[in-house]
Amino acid sequence: MQFDNAQSGPIDWDCLSLSAPNPAPTRADLSSNLKAHSLVIRPGLLQERRQREVRAPAEAAYRAFAELGGDNGWAYMDWAWQLRSAVDRLMGGVGRRPGPARRDCMKIGDVLDFWRIEALEPGRLLRLRAEMKMPGRGWLEFRAEPISETSCRLTQTAFFVPDPFFGALYWYAFYPAHQLLFTGLIRRLAATAERNHSGH
Repeated sequence: MQFDNAQSGPIDWDCLSLSAPNPAPTRADLSSNLKAHSLVIRPGLLQERRQREVRAPAEAAYRAFAELGGDNGWAYMDWAWQLRSAVDRLMGGVGRRPGPARRDCMKIGDVLDFWRIEALEPGRLLRLRAEMKMPGRGWLEFRAEPISETSCRLTQTAFFVPDPFFGALYWYAFYPAHQLLFTGLIRRLAATAERNHSGH
């Protein structure tokens, strides 16, 4: 399946093993395949993936990441996301934009801060395409895969297609900050899903 990007043509997501749909994992699969963090560098593409086992159904994990951004803010270091939005606006970018009023009604093409929803499978998947000013193209994907009725695997993947030279410099310059930000984000999403589920 391909998703067009106005800047440089389509990305073939079926060729990206970290993003391709998989059958629901068993607990044995989880034990052998779950990686807390992995970085894959391919020609013209950088992928950074984080995973956590969540003691809550996949639907609860989906609701946690579907509520990110806009007036809700970001679950971890929201001030950093707001700072990035302000810098983007100063650079002539889109900056911060409100998300859909009702997240249960959001659809592909909706905007969310400096992102646009590019793929959406309610209860399972949300992929955001970056529209901020930067030397390349980026996406942030969240995926919830059921393990049992009361647990799931949460996967958070950042994709970056760098522009020649400056794109790679941008990725590595911000890598330490992104490590802190994205590690904290998936941890907070997992905690939110578990807390909301246990409160039902």
